Amino acid sequence: MEIQQQIQIDSSQSVLVVGDGKLGQLVAQTLALTGCDLLAIGRHKEKLANLETRGIKVGFVDDVKERSFDIAVECTGNDTGFEIARSALRSRGILVLKSTYAGK
Repeated sequence: MEIQQQIQIDSSQSVLVVGDGKLGQLVAQTLALTGCDLLAIGRHKEKLANLETRGIKVGFVDDVKERSFDIAVECTGNDTGFEIARSALRSRGILVLKSTYAGK
């Protein structure tokens, strides 16, 4: 939960959280406190509904427009999540890797 100590996040930035598991849930909830334009995506409606009830905008991979986020936080634990997060970033965007996986 050190993201906000590692990078500056404010209300002018668009932030993507990729992953709706326990880590993604926690990260999204803490980042929502910054007032940023936040979108959390995942694969499970019921997990995303938990975030939505807290006022967090949620969606699926199809809702992510390429090169449209200032910051992307990868919380999935798989290489697909990494690719989604990377492709969502604007030029000079910040990629935060919170999960680990075996892959390139």
